[in-house]
Amino acid sequence: MQGRNLFDDAAEPDGVLIETDNPFPGGPPMPRTRTLVTRGWRLTVHQNVDWGEPYDLVADPGEVENLWEDSAHQERRAALTEQLLRRMIALQENAPLQTGLS
Repeated sequence: MQGRNLFDDAAEPDGVLIETDNPFPGGPPMPRTRTLVTRGWRLTVHQNVDWGEPYDLVADPGEVENLWEDSAHQERRAALTEQLLRRMIALQENAPLQTGLS
């Protein structure tokens, strides 16, 4: 499990990654989701769907207005998506190495 010492004076991360898989064995299938939360934004992407959920947490703290299709926020959506991917790569476990690959 990834984590960090909250008592450390190191710089605050630029975003928090939340990974959700189907948490209920035997329960209804749920899509895998990945969420990045920054000081001002939340972006969630879902497995097997063509949309996501970017929210401006400053202007919309209740997360009511999904800005995924809003053309004025396409650059922000792209930047958040890149930040999410980079955060996932940075936190990816490196060991043990994969086995059984053909």
